[in-house]
Amino acid sequence: MHSLFGRQLAKATKPNGEVDLDVLGALVSAAYDETERDRMRMDRSMSLMIEEVDQARARLLDAFEVMPEGLALFDSENRYVLWNRRYAEMHADVFDNLAVGMRFEDVVSAAVAKGRYPEAVGREEDWLAERFLSHGQARATREYHLPGDRWIRVDERRTADGGSIGVRVDITDLKRREESFRLLFEANPIPMWIWDHETFRYLAVNKAAIEHYGYSREQFLDLTLFDTHLVKDHDALREITRTRKSGDRGFRNWSHVKADGSVAVATVYGKFWAFEGREASLVAAIDCTERNRTEDELRRTREFLNTIVENVPATIIVKDPKVLSYVLVNRAGEQYYGLSREAIIGKTAHEILEKDSAEIVAALDRKALATLQPVFDEHSIVTPGGGARTSTSKRIPILNADGTPRHLLVVIEDVTRQKTIERQLQHVQKMEAVGSLSGGIAHDFNNLLTVIIGNLDLLKDDIVGNLAAEQKLGVILDASLHGAELTHQLLAFSRRQPLRTDRAYLNDVIAKTTRLMGRTLGESIAIELKTAADTWPVQIDAHQLEAAILNIAINARDAMPTGGKLTILTRNIHLTSDELPLTELSAGDYVVIEISDTGEGISADVLNRVFEPFFTTKALGKGTGLGLSMVYGFVKQSGGHVTVRSEPGKGTTFTLYFPRAVGIAAQSLVSQGERSDDTRSTTARHEVILAVDDNLDVRATTVKQLQLLGYRVIEAGDARAALEILDGAETIDLLFTDIVMPGGFNGKQLAIEARKRRPGLKVLFTSGFPGNPENEDSDLSTDIGLLAKPYRRSDLELAVRESLSPQDSRAA
Repeated sequence: MHSLFGRQLAKATKPNGEVDLDVLGALVSAAYDETERDRMRMDRSMSLMIEEVDQARARLLDAFEVMPEGLALFDSENRYVLWNRRYAEMHADVFDNLAVGMRFEDVVSAAVAKGRYPEAVGREEDWLAERFLSHGQARATREYHLPGDRWIRVDERRTADGGSIGVRVDITDLKRREESFRLLFEANPIPMWIWDHETFRYLAVNKAAIEHYGYSREQFLDLTLFDTHLVKDHDALREITRTRKSGDRGFRNWSHVKADGSVAVATVYGKFWAFEGREASLVAAIDCTERNRTEDELRRTREFLNTIVENVPATIIVKDPKVLSYVLVNRAGEQYYGLSREAIIGKTAHEILEKDSAEIVAALDRKALATLQPVFDEHSIVTPGGGARTSTSKRIPILNADGTPRHLLVVIEDVTRQKTIERQLQHVQKMEAVGSLSGGIAHDFNNLLTVIIGNLDLLKDDIVGNLAAEQKLGVILDASLHGAELTHQLLAFSRRQPLRTDRAYLNDVIAKTTRLMGRTLGESIAIELKTAADTWPVQIDAHQLEAAILNIAINARDAMPTGGKLTILTRNIHLTSDELPLTELSAGDYVVIEISDTGEGISADVLNRVFEPFFTTKALGKGTGLGLSMVYGFVKQSGGHVTVRSEPGKGTTFTLYFPRAVGIAAQSLVSQGERSDDTRSTTARHEVILAVDDNLDVRATTVKQLQLLGYRVIEAGDARAALEILDGAETIDLLFTDIVMPGGFNGKQLAIEARKRRPGLKVLFTSGFPGNPENEDSDLSTDIGLLAKPYRRSDLELAVRESLSPQDSRAA
């Protein structure tokens, strides 16, 4: 009994066991109605499921049809079950219509027969056997070259029911790209290779790599990167595979070992690359050995040029032509400006120089850039750390190819020292010219004064007892002697005064001079001595040095009318050639005297003329203008130099340089004023004197004086006439000759020739500007005296007497 009926029957059975037929009928009818409804619901569900399956199948077939790959299903008998539109298109050249149930073997055989597979031509049976074997494998992938240079890839998989599914993909474009890559890789002139990340072996190399590195293709493919790289780079090679990811790019320089053992440096560009299913890197190597060599050469050239630029003594500057800012400054430029290059670079002239100097520089820069031509100039500016500078400059625009300025090159030569030396030289030359003129004038005046004073001495004997005449003659004689003093001062300036030099210590001379100086300067002026204790000796005329110090001190006194301080300092110095601030000093040892005052100072225009003879700023009648000229001439004649520095309101300092004395013999000269004019002698003498002077009046006066002194005199007007006399038989005891004479034969030359003719002949020189005879003629001995013009008769008498005396007695 059906369970449903049993349940309905139980519901219709009364407690006494009777069945209520009406109830049972109603229940059975209701049960049948419910069953019908369930069947109908079931039918509807089945219809929906079938519809959904149909829709899913349709969607699957749609997707199957629109896939870009060709797909086909085969049953276990290798018969076609299903294929998509793309598959049919790919086989349209073989079959017009594929049909379900066609065998795979028949389709492929027909395709081979129609020439679908060019690679099968000539070996059709073998090719088909290989193809059927591949189709029967559980999994297989093969690529086939089709007519028209087309390529397909076939992927086949066996299904669980023994059938198979085949996928055909058109890889023609891929093959073409691969071929393009292969051609590019192989024909590329840059060495290229592909290497395996796991084994580091070369997987592929191009022709350029083979030619460049010298390995054959077979050798390359047997090598690893470790074989062609230096040992020191092996760790870096390993690091590449550890740190890079697929698709990463990178480059660096590597050293590669060639087949011949040489090492080439290359910049290597690499990219991770999948190659035949392996992780690899594609590499391009650009040899930079020559480039590096060129860069090294350029670097060395730059360093060389930089060394030259840095060490050249001229200032070299490069400026930006647009804003005229400094781009480059060399070491000399730093010294020129007195600033570091860090303080100069990037700034303009207006930022580092004061306004007037900056305008000078900027105007020259603008002129060069406006004309695009070199500009040469000499100018003076004030630099921040170097003070006033005089320089010559060359500004050269550096142009681009289109003619526009790229840089402005400035070359500056600091000529400050040169200009100072030129001014000093001009001053020295002027002083030399003035000195030469002064010496010539003094010489002529001394000849005139010799005649005047000599004749006054002669006249004095004729007017003895005539007091009025003696008084007038005394006035004339005093004036003449004063004139002689003036000529003496001129000779001092022209360095032709007679000096009596001896070895002396400046401190001793200064100590003696300052004892006299106090009365001269007065109580309002304090004298301070700062003398070094160990000063070297000098060869000097101490009396002339005293006069020089007094002259400077008197000028200092006049500059300090209300009082002040005079400081005298001494010290030793050694001057090297690099340290010489003056044009007339040689390198060596010197003793220096510095005499400084706290007076009014001297203006710049006056300072350049203080040593000129007769130049004075004192009131009329207050000075001759020869005092400092005498100082200048005396120091120069002593082999030294004198400088002066001063500023208005800051006092004045005179610096005297005297060379250190080393083995210099003293010289003694006889001069007027050193003998008493009362030494008279008319004692008859028998010596014969040859008097030589080109000036007739001087000669006549001298002859007369010598005759009155009792000597027999023979006179000559020049050296040649004297030599003719000496060539004769006449006895000559003394040759008394002027030094300066015309005709190219002076008194010194005469003395040499005379002693050649008459060895042992005694000689006495006289001159209007006497120098030191032995300084010019080494053949002259030191026993020759010198009588400076003008001289008194007493001076003449003493000089002749000493010259005629035996040498031993004179030495005593």
